[in-house]
Amino acid sequence: MSNVLGLLSTDLEESYEGELDLENLDEWYQQKIDEAVRLLIRKAPNIVARMAAYNPVTGTGLDPDFVKDKVVGAVLRVLRDPEGISEETEGNYSYRRNPVVASANIWYTKDELADLGISAGTDKPRTVWASTRYGWP
Repeated sequence: MSNVLGLLSTDLEESYEGELDLENLDEWYQQKIDEAVRLLIRKAPNIVARMAAYNPVTGTGLDPDFVKDKVVGAVLRVLRDPEGISEETEGNYSYRRNPVVASANIWYTKDELADLGISAGTDKPRTVWASTRYGWP
């Protein structure tokens, strides 16, 4: 256990469609979970405190199992497409993968972040140019 949420590579087994090779790839799975947790903590530094404040009776705080589901979902995208192949063609046959289902990078969708109460931060800093060309003093 090397992440602050205490998630382990075995947490992936419940949600993965196939069989995980825990014997040979357990360390890699754990690295991906740790990476996903670090990214989540970066986006929501207060998430651990919100999880600690969870009270299912009052609905306050954030359900740790719900957070686990989001982290596992981000890691499963990588497990489904570790090479990052988004499109493949052979002869007349081709297909394209949906990045929400499979991606080589750890990331959270806007919906996942919103579900966790994290704003997506769509507004970015911009440069503004001022000019005296149109009579501005």
